[in-house]
Amino acid sequence: MRRLTIRFDDETYEALKQEAQERRVSMSHVVRKLVQERVGPRRVRPRRYEHFTFIGSGDSGPRDDDALYPISENHDEAFVEAVVAGLRDKVARFEAEGFSIYRADSGGV
Repeated sequence: MRRLTIRFDDETYEALKQEAQERRVSMSHVVRKLVQERVGPRRVRPRRYEHFTFIGSGDSGPRDDDALYPISENHDEAFVEAVVAGLRDKVARFEAEGFSIYRADSGGV
């Protein structure tokens, strides 16, 4: 963090002091937060396509059982499939440990 000297008129200084006391923080903290809200983080310039030479460099290729190929076009479906498979595994482990899982489609516990 860098140090900076700022001069305030008496009225602004007292208002800042009161704000810091009400929040129970330092005056520096109040000033930093106000400046961050106003200025915010600097935006990073978007990079150009040439910077991403790795795009298209690999190909997992279709498998016989891979209905989601190409993943780049079916990523949402692939994500849902992975989440559902993970949930099924968790349910199976819970049930194997003797826990009961309520299933809405089965009408009960």
